[in-house]
Amino acid sequence: MENQIFLREFLQDKQDDNQIAKILLLQRLIRSHYVRRQFQQVRNEYLKTISDIEGEISIKPIEIIPTKQEPVKQTIVSLPTKDELLKKREEIAIELLWIEQAIQSRKDYLRLKSLYTTSVS
Repeated sequence: MENQIFLREFLQDKQDDNQIAKILLLQRLIRSHYVRRQFQQVRNEYLKTISDIEGEISIKPIEIIPTKQEPVKQTIVSLPTKDELLKKREEIAIELLWIEQAIQSRKDYLRLKSLYTTSVS
């Protein structure tokens, strides 16, 4: 009787382990799907930004002829080199600094203007 109870508990543990393994596999597949989807969104946003900055320079359409002899257009994207990215990063950093300085200058001007108009009134 005691051996039967032990065997039943052992089989139940094996089923639980099997279910846990299946659940973990499902979680892993779902997570990888979300990561791939998020990566695709980030990539699309990157390509859109590059296209806005460079004016469609880096995107070159080409024709590929499939077996049906119908021309199909595909888009091949040439990714920028590390040096190009670093140069863009530096340019954007300089522009950001300029914008921050312009905002601060405008705030100072408006502050002085409000002080002047309140002291005159």
